[in-house]
Amino acid sequence: MTISRGITRRAYFRTDIDNESREAMECRHCVVKGVHILTMLPVGYSPVVYDPRALDWLSYTLKSITTAEPDAFVLILTHPMTYNTVYGSDLGEYWYSAQLNPILKNFPQAVVFGGHLHFALNDPRSIWQGAFTSVGTASVSYMSVEDGGFEDMKSQFEMKDCYQFSQGLLLQFDSEGNMRIRRMDFHNSAVIGEDWVLPHPAADGHFAKPYDHEALAAANRAPKLSKAAVEKRDSSYVLRFQAAKDDCFAHHYVISLSTRDSLVFEKRLLADFYKVPSPSMMKKDWELDLGVLPEGRYKINLVAVDSWGRNSNKICRRFRVAKD
Repeated sequence: MTISRGITRRAYFRTDIDNESREAMECRHCVVKGVHILTMLPVGYSPVVYDPRALDWLSYTLKSITTAEPDAFVLILTHPMTYNTVYGSDLGEYWYSAQLNPILKNFPQAVVFGGHLHFALNDPRSIWQGAFTSVGTASVSYMSVEDGGFEDMKSQFEMKDCYQFSQGLLLQFDSEGNMRIRRMDFHNSAVIGEDWVLPHPAADGHFAKPYDHEALAAANRAPKLSKAAVEKRDSSYVLRFQAAKDDCFAHHYVISLSTRDSLVFEKRLLADFYKVPSPSMMKKDWELDLGVLPEGRYKINLVAVDSWGRNSNKICRRFRVAKD
């Protein structure tokens, strides 16, 4: 969240309607143009832990708001992710909290925004709808990714170009109360994909859930691979292949090289979906250096995997390395 220079000191809290909770446990209840916004911070990490008083406050405040306004969204801002919802929210207790789930599940109007993990908003799993709605927030600073054993990484969770990355969200409400979430790519000065649109809750508190992961995964189509070839380049061999076609994008590629007797290696290449605002701008051709190989017969298998874990068709290429 960015605070403009003009909003300082007391003016920053001009939308607060619960100063007692803010001062006692940093739980804020703000109302901005009729939209209720709740913020709360954990009191510890590893695992993420919230003050029991804050949990009681969240439950009480949500019930009070939704009883009075059952057809209104309530936004909840908190640093860590809510467990087992959006992309990255199952990677360890340092990163997520399961303490909010039992409360939020009673309020379908709740839309919780969490980060801590700097996962890319490009991924369709960065919004989730179930008993409530959860949204990842990425980061304006750098990006991280799941521990997928990907090649050419800076660290277990960071790519070498992780600092060439800056993302955020713009929220808009129309006159009918529908919420539009626009994903912003600040590094490329662009909008990421199509806006996420959450229809206005009905009077009974229910509303359509276009971002239910089970439904999205069921409707998802597998990636398709077409062309791949192994070429000799100087003293080494190189796998060249075209990027997979997909209804969204290929998240990564899995390449295994084997002989008749054993597996030589399996490598995973993270796709470049996080670098560009649109899948149409992703690279079209890929290469993997297989290195200098001993004499023998080899088989290489290539598979593309999308964000929902769906595998493409497998491309198999056989080649022989002759003695020089």
